[in-house]
Amino acid sequence: MSQVNTQKISLAMLGKISKDKYFFVVLFFGFVLYPLFANIYLIDMVSTALILGIFALSLDLIWGYSGILNLGHAAFFGLGAYSFVLTMKQVDAFNPIYLALFVAVFLPKLLALTIGFITFLSGTTEIYFAIITLSVSLLLEKIALVWYNFTGGSNGIINIPVLTFNIPKVVSFSLDSSIKYYYFVIVVSLILFILCKRIVGSPFGKVCIAIKENEQRTKVLGYNTAKYRILIYCISGGIAGLAGAMFGSLKGIVYPGLFGLLMSAQVLIWVAVGGRRTLFGAFWGAVIINILEAYLSDVSIMAYLIALGLVFILVVLLLPQGFAGLFQKRLSVEK
Repeated sequence: MSQVNTQKISLAMLGKISKDKYFFVVLFFGFVLYPLFANIYLIDMVSTALILGIFALSLDLIWGYSGILNLGHAAFFGLGAYSFVLTMKQVDAFNPIYLALFVAVFLPKLLALTIGFITFLSGTTEIYFAIITLSVSLLLEKIALVWYNFTGGSNGIINIPVLTFNIPKVVSFSLDSSIKYYYFVIVVSLILFILCKRIVGSPFGKVCIAIKENEQRTKVLGYNTAKYRILIYCISGGIAGLAGAMFGSLKGIVYPGLFGLLMSAQVLIWVAVGGRRTLFGAFWGAVIINILEAYLSDVSIMAYLIALGLVFILVVLLLPQGFAGLFQKRLSVEK
């Protein structure tokens, strides 16, 4: 009897895995074929949503898996965008794209390292950490506004050069069309999603989860919790910076609002609605919400913001694990 039950469970699990694989295959090919049926506006809209999905991934790494609530996560996004664009425009080199991408990832990581050392090593409480990160974000926005000669002030920076990857005698291609950039974003999104999955599933990621669940017990086991938090915070900052660089390159403009409170609040909502500590939910929460924004804001931007706020409140009250958590519960019931 037990052998029969075991076989049934095995078949059920196999069916679930095959369904999951089928879903992801269909989703992947759907995105690959999407440009064949969409115009340039719709392609750019989805590209933007995918980039913001990467931004949400970076927040979920620290908030969902490490318990670090960052109210100023846009600081990394904006810093990555500005550092990338300024390097592309100011550096007098044949092809500064590799240096620009490096700077766009390195400077947010450096900022995260600085904040991490100041806060985590000193044992700053969660509420004070949130206030500090928010203050840093608002400070960077103010700097971008007043340093007009360097950052363009409230007008931002425009006329960003087209991304061209060139390795002499090996490969050379330019992202000079919306379709090319769309596929570039898909590849980067897939790579970063797999990377984040590997991180949270690694021994390092398990320790970060343990710190979130019970930091004192993790310390008793001999782990330097501050070191782990600083490292995951730096990784998150680097990914957010890369997302900012891609956003600026796609849009052709960067502006002070990329550092602002609204951007930081929005990414928190995307992750909360999609589902913390799921990666998949955080990523697709951001993608779907931003696609809906593009449609609904044409009708009324105020109606969209009100609707987004109401959805966030309902999710916090009724679905603390977001829609991804609801989906996971449904799967567990089906099993």
